[in-house]
Parts: sequence; C-alpha cells; structure tokens
Amino acid sequence: MHIVLMSNMILVKADFKTLKLPWIMNFIDNHSKDIIYLPKGLLILYNDAMEDKKATFLRRLSYRYSDMNSLPKSFFARSIQKYKNKSIKFELTPMLRPRNVFLDLVCRNSQVVIIELSRPNKWVMSYLASQLGRYIADIDDQRIMLNLYDMQAKARFEHALDKESVLHYQLTYQYDEEFMQKLYSDFTQYTFNKENPKQKEDAKIVYDENQHYYTVLECEVGATSAQIRQNYKKLIKIYHPDRVYSENSELVNEYTQKFQQLQEAYTALNVI
Repeated sequence: MHIVLMSNMILVKADFKTLKLPWIMNFIDNHSKDIIYLPKGLLILYNDAMEDKKATFLRRLSYRYSDMNSLPKSFFARSIQKYKNKSIKFELTPMLRPRNVFLDLVCRNSQVVIIELSRPNKWVMSYLASQLGRYIADIDDQRIMLNLYDMQAKARFEHALDKESVLHYQLTYQYDEEFMQKLYSDFTQYTFNKENPKQKEDAKIVYDENQHYYTVLECEVGATSAQIRQNYKKLIKIYHPDRVYSENSELVNEYTQKFQQLQEAYTALNVI
C-alpha cells in the first residue's frame, strides 16, 4: 500500500487484498452513496455527515501505513487528518488476469427486472446497489430484483448499465431480443387525457420526439417544469466534469458528454 497526499484528494494505491480488509470494507459500505466506481479504482467523495467516521478511518489507515514504512505514527496521523475534508481515491493494482463478469438480464414485465451474475462478485454487486438502491426489491450476493416503476427508474437502470468495467472487472450484459420491448411496454398506452383524442395524439407525438430527453433527465414522460428543473439541478452537480478533472481523459470525456446531454435535454423540454 502507498499513500499520496495530493492537493485535492488522498490517493491510496493498493491491491485487492488490502481493499478487502474488514475495516476498509466497512468504510466503503458506509459511503456507498458517495462512491464513483472507476474502471481501475474507487473515488469516495467527501460527506460532512460522515466526518467522524472518516477521521477514525484515516487514523487507522495512517497507523497501518506507518507500520509498513517505519514512519512516526503520530506525525503521519496528524498530517493525514488535515485532508479529512478531501475525497479519497483507491487506485487498485491490476489483476494478473483480467476477469469478465457476465450479467444476465431478465425482464418479467414492464416493471420487474432481474440481474443475475455468472458468479458472486462483491464489487460489481456494490456498484449496482449504489446505482439502483432505491429500486431494489430483493438482493443477495449474486442476484438483484428491481422494481422499475416509472421512467426515472428505467433511466437510472439504463445509466447503470452504461458501465463497461468496474475495478478491473470487464462487464458483459446478456439479454434476449424482447427485453427492451417488455421493459417499455407500458408506455405504448401512455396518454395525457383519455377524454380528448386530439390531446392524446398530440401527447403521443411529443412523447415520441422527446422520450430521449426525459430519459436523460431521469423524469417521467410529461413531468412538470418544476420536476424537470429539480432533476436537472441535481444531475448537473453529479456529472459536472470538475468532479473528475484529475481522472483519466476517458472518464472526463464521459462526464463532459453527459453534462452536455443534460443541458441539451433541459433546453429542449423547457420550451415545450
């Protein structure tokens, strides 16, 4: 393990064995909502509500590092505590052999989706749980059942599956040709006003042309301006490129593209 105190974060270079230490795993689990999963590591964002637990974690981390490198414990502990309001990045040593994780996707109906891993994987499951937590109906170490009850849930699900690698694991999604058809089957009968055929047809046209924008903003089709604005403000904070400016160019480009898509979608829906 190697620790670098940078201006904007604490960088911890470690292997999977170190990451699996119980006290490190506990810290990661407690920050599940603050984690950005990277292809080669984890970025744990600062959360002031968890500051006390983070101080305890940093003290233990500094003691372990001091013992490994014959450093004065008290000096390094004081030094690392000065960074307790910074993010922590775990950069993992690559596995000797890249591992593929296959995820089978099954759509029972327009709301219930099951994700099943080819074999148990703590990190992939943690990633999925962090992205889809509010929509999880049942979960174990290899299988997740989701209740995707509205457009926002479906948009979050699609976004979660955009990830192609997590912590050096390569993700491959498998599903049949009817999967998407079943998932969005409830929107084929979507209407704004059943008593007005003209309004129904106009609504359908608007839906067809702007479905993508609602998906980008994780809104239900026909969401109010207030709901669209609320989601937009929340998402631009999450996907602002400045949050990952110190990462690799691929991740920065991904956040930049998402940020631009959010702006385009908000502009389009804000004038409807």
